[in-house]
Amino acid sequence: MSKGKKKSGLSPQVWVAIITTLGVIIVALFAFPPFQRLFDPTPSPTAVSANTPFPTVAFTLQPNSQTPSPTFTETLLPTATLTSTETFTPIPPSATLIPTTGSPTGMQVKITANITNGRAPLNVTLSAKDSFVRAPDGTIFECRKSGCRYVWYVYLNGEQFIEPQETNGTFELKLGKRGNYFVSVYVCHGADAPTCGSGGTVIIVE
Repeated sequence: MSKGKKKSGLSPQVWVAIITTLGVIIVALFAFPPFQRLFDPTPSPTAVSANTPFPTVAFTLQPNSQTPSPTFTETLLPTATLTSTETFTPIPPSATLIPTTGSPTGMQVKITANITNGRAPLNVTLSAKDSFVRAPDGTIFECRKSGCRYVWYVYLNGEQFIEPQETNGTFELKLGKRGNYFVSVYVCHGADAPTCGSGGTVIIVE
């Protein structure tokens, strides 16, 4: 029995298998995200509002550098000037400082008068024997117990009325003129290094 001629080409079943495989590949390709982006529309540029504020920064090129670096300018506000409201009063060199605590030390002049005003003629008797010295340790030295010298000064309406008078502690005056008399006394205690002080009183003669 003679052999027939062999048929060439692919069978229909093979073609069906190939077409089915290509379809699966195409479906998978369209589902792949990077491939999908190829068909996305080109995004349009977004307009920027002209009213949107943008910070402005100045750039300065540094030597041997291609990248500009920002330069910021700092403004320093002036500082307030404080004006001192405290006033200091200088103490004159001749001022006598009295301790703020305890009793004052040195010569304490005390003047007494039998009368300080009246009609002319006016007889006045003054005394400074109650004066005393208080030492820094608190010791009292009374002028009444001796050891003190007294010099008196009399002024009438601001002018010297009589010459200075040195007494034993008392002083008598006969005032015949009207006016305001100022009588002061300078008292010293001790001989070698005396402690001195002064005081006064006003006598009005009408």
